[in-house]
Amino acid sequence: MRFQLPYGHHQKVEFDVPDRSLAFYAERKKMPPVADVHHSVIEALKRPMGTPPLGRIARKGEEVIVLVDDLTRPTPQTEILPTVLEELCSNGVSPEEIEIIIGLGTHRPMTDAEVVDHLGPEVAERFTVTNHDCKDDKKLVNLGTTELGIPALVNKTVVDADLVISVGNIVPHNAAGWGAEVR
Repeated sequence: MRFQLPYGHHQKVEFDVPDRSLAFYAERKKMPPVADVHHSVIEALKRPMGTPPLGRIARKGEEVIVLVDDLTRPTPQTEILPTVLEELCSNGVSPEEIEIIIGLGTHRPMTDAEVVDHLGPEVAERFTVTNHDCKDDKKLVNLGTTELGIPALVNKTVVDADLVISVGNIVPHNAAGWGAEVR
C-alpha cells in the first residue's frame, strides 16, 4: 500500500508498505475546511459547550492566562488566537492583563522568530509571551499526586491566574497514542 504523509510545513513524503507488513489502516474522517475561521471562532466563544460565553467570564482587572501549544502542533494559532484575544480585550481585559504561555511539555523553548511565526507578529508584539519551563522548580506548584502516584506539577502563573483559556487540539500521536494539547 502506498502512503503519503505531511512532512514539514509544505512537503509530503511518500512510501510503500508491503501488504504482509500492514496490520490495519485507519483514516480520519475528511471534514471540509471552515469557510470563515474568524466568524466560527466568534460563534464558539459566544456559544461554547459546557461553560458561559467568554464575554461573561472575562473581567477587567483580572489576570488572564492563554495557554497555546508549541510549533510541533498543527493548531492554526495565527487564525484562532487573535480572535480570542480580541474578544477578551473587547470585554475590558487589557493586553497588560493577558499573558500567553506556550505549553512546551518537555520540548525546547521556542525562539522569538518561531513565536512570531506561530502566533503572528501582532500577537507577539502586543502581548507578553512566555515559554513554559518544566525544569524550573521555582515556577512550578505541586498540586499533589495522581492516582498512579505521579506528582502533579503545574505552572505557578497558571495556578495563580484568575482566568485560564487554552487554544489547542487533540491529535493522534505517533508515540503516545494521543497528543492532548494544552487544556
